[in-house]
Amino acid sequence: MVESVGRTAEQVLRSLVAPRPTRQRKLLRWLRHRHLAATSSRSGVRTSRSVDRARVLLEEYEAWLRGRGVWWDARVRLRAAAPPALAASELELGWGLLCMRPIEKGEVVVRIPRAAAFTATAVLVNEGGSESVADCLKARNVADDLWIFKEDGDCQFPLATAYLLARMQPAWYPKLRGEVTPPSCPLAWVLGATSSSSSSSSSSSSLPRYIGWAERADSLDHSTPEALVGTELEAPVARKRQRLRHEYEVFREVFPEACCSREDYFDACAVVMSRVQPWWSGSLVPLVDQANHAWGRPHIEFRRKGDFVVGKAVRNIIPGEIFQSYGELSTADVMYRYGFAPIARTSADIRPLPGDCVTIGVTALEQAAASAASAVPQLPGALAGRSGSLAERSRLIAAAGLLEESPWDGIDGLLGIELSASVGGVVAGLRELLAATALLTLLDDRWAAAAQAAALQGDSHSDADAVEAAAAAALRRALLDAAGAVGEPTPRKRARHGGAASSWAAVLPADLGWAGPLARQAAMVAVQHRDLRYPGGRSLKEDEAAFDALQKVPRNGAPLASGALQLRIVERRLLAEAARALSEMSK
Repeated sequence: MVESVGRTAEQVLRSLVAPRPTRQRKLLRWLRHRHLAATSSRSGVRTSRSVDRARVLLEEYEAWLRGRGVWWDARVRLRAAAPPALAASELELGWGLLCMRPIEKGEVVVRIPRAAAFTATAVLVNEGGSESVADCLKARNVADDLWIFKEDGDCQFPLATAYLLARMQPAWYPKLRGEVTPPSCPLAWVLGATSSSSSSSSSSSSLPRYIGWAERADSLDHSTPEALVGTELEAPVARKRQRLRHEYEVFREVFPEACCSREDYFDACAVVMSRVQPWWSGSLVPLVDQANHAWGRPHIEFRRKGDFVVGKAVRNIIPGEIFQSYGELSTADVMYRYGFAPIARTSADIRPLPGDCVTIGVTALEQAAASAASAVPQLPGALAGRSGSLAERSRLIAAAGLLEESPWDGIDGLLGIELSASVGGVVAGLRELLAATALLTLLDDRWAAAAQAAALQGDSHSDADAVEAAAAAALRRALLDAAGAVGEPTPRKRARHGGAASSWAAVLPADLGWAGPLARQAAMVAVQHRDLRYPGGRSLKEDEAAFDALQKVPRNGAPLASGALQLRIVERRLLAEAARALSEMSK
């Protein structure tokens, strides 16, 4: 009301025919002061109410924790999520653990009993009695791969189902209520993009617009969002979308009375994915899922000991936020499971994480080999156009353990060479890439001899590892023979690397004489073609400029938007470094 009156009076004053300037300015200042004072008063009331609600929520949650037998040291405090207007940082928008007084390394500061952990075996009460979700799924003949928890799997169905059915039940409401366990988690991706021009650059930067896969169920298809095309998350996200749709149909068939939308189920899976612990066949454990992640050295480590989860200080802790580690995760892992990436204020701050890699698939390797060979006329009837022959070679190369399988759950039959950052900035995987292209471009007679030797040696073994080792030995021998090399490193050197796949780089000579010009050219083509898979036609520098521009957009989906670009930049830098290394080899 005050705001309306203030504007009306101001308009009246401005409409006077011949106002006295000094008096008008004083009156305008007085009206504005009244308006600001009233607005500040209303804001203060809202803030005070928000603080009161947060305090009551924290007290209720702590009472529930103590009732379940949870113990935490008197020097540790829970921090409830702060209202947006009071949050000093993004971190304070969520829950956290705080250290109030110094804690020494080795001290136990948190102990959580199994009774406080929410699992799919939690008993739910309904009109027909009580039973656990796990028992219900088993009784209704739901497929084992949906209701049996697998630590290395990517199925949230049993726990997400239990979460949806139990979140309003009195026994679990204090833990599962939206203010404590957020009802959604932004783990998925863009469905569109917008472009904007940067005034400081002659080139335009595309700023992706992000919405989650849990937000728009009707538009969720099996394709990959544009921001992830070409990245290591392209296939996993497409497969995840397909799997989520199937799981929801099963959920609706088994629990028609639940009245949960597809969006509700997708949100529940995202919540579970970002918080699930492997203990007790998959669980949401209080305090553990409220301690935030730190890159580098964490303060606390949680481990299961019998029927308890114990949190112990792994170093001296000074007053402030207590951080744990979510594990040694790559940029793709942390984006997929948690929806954020390491903090980077500019593109210059982006660094690869352990495990960051970019895969050159077997199809790209075959195409690169055919492309390189087609430019060599002196090889009559060489490899150009002989895709069937290349596919046969790829199968034997895979059998020899040179190609890596995709580590993502549900992605089967996707093979390739992984390039990753190594110590000193050297790209790991280049020798394997050269070995693959050298074998794919090997002359027909040499290849035929190698394939025959691999078959003969493989037939004499029944063990799969022995067959793989025999194939690997035959192909390595073919490469060395083609290069005129003599002998191989000693078995002791191979043993240090262990396994057929990991021993390829160790066994082949260090001088790369076995990788001829044609193999190097094919490897370069493979790297260049892999970089062209990223859509938009932008260069790496333009991607970096887009990332820098996105950091200036305040809280506009920043974790997902910058994270997706960050992943793309990490991968493209690896490819650029690989291309530079291959170029140096060719000089």
